[in-house]
Amino acid sequence: TLLDQSLGQYAQSVVLPANLLPDALGLYELDGQQLLPLYGSLYPVTYDHNRLKWRLKHPKKVGVDTPRLEHNRRGAWRLSNENPLSWDDHHLFYRLGSEDFNVDQATAQPILKLTDTPSRALREVHSAGLAPPPLLSDTSKRFRIEREILHFIRAMTTYTASRSARASLQLLLVSALPGWPRSHALEVVDSHGKVLGQYPSQLNPDAEQVRISETDSHGPEPLKNIVLNTALIEALLGELPATQQERLFKLAKKIAEHAHQERAQLFDILYRQSEQSGTRLEKRLQNHHPAL
Repeated sequence: TLLDQSLGQYAQSVVLPANLLPDALGLYELDGQQLLPLYGSLYPVTYDHNRLKWRLKHPKKVGVDTPRLEHNRRGAWRLSNENPLSWDDHHLFYRLGSEDFNVDQATAQPILKLTDTPSRALREVHSAGLAPPPLLSDTSKRFRIEREILHFIRAMTTYTASRSARASLQLLLVSALPGWPRSHALEVVDSHGKVLGQYPSQLNPDAEQVRISETDSHGPEPLKNIVLNTALIEALLGELPATQQERLFKLAKKIAEHAHQERAQLFDILYRQSEQSGTRLEKRLQNHHPAL
């Protein structure tokens, strides 16, 4: 088949930046290319204005007839020659596209059961290019946020794994620790010194600013500048460990404990953030009809 024999020639061996998010269609834009995640790989795609279809883009050959694609404008993509009628329930689920649906069968099954989503509804989503059922989308997102919180707590508990913990959550939670002094605040700045974000959001105007670069705020060690500030680390830990590594370890553990205690509030924050990232139309609807 095309999938088995020749799809590999279109795949790109690139690593996406950790902070790069897909657009509304589910595509990633990187180095002037639009990349489609499919079958565990990334494929450059292009829009064919003659056929009014998206298609795979060959990395070397120009003008060749490349495979055409179908999608539902919300991240569910397939090759035009794929037949969703032959897919099983799990395949129908995880091919919906976004990270909310990118789970194994053991995770997908209870979500489908809980939302009472029949196979025929998912087949129609793929075949007719429809949006997934709203209840299924919302429930899948809630499950994904819960998984993300649990992963964060586990990662922060183990020093070697803390590098994989979401950096923005580390900054949010460290500034929310009970011992955080009003005399200090975090400031995320770009390469020109422009302030991109502040923690905590309610700032004391006289607070000493601990600056974190935009790169570090997305990187594996967003807390490294914090542990260099002796007054701040002593206020947070109630002690002053001698080495930077010990300070990082104890601070990460304290953040993990706080995240566990405040799981419900943390869930609400992440859920609200996910709702704010909707389309312009969705935002207008939410403003005028909050009950939706």
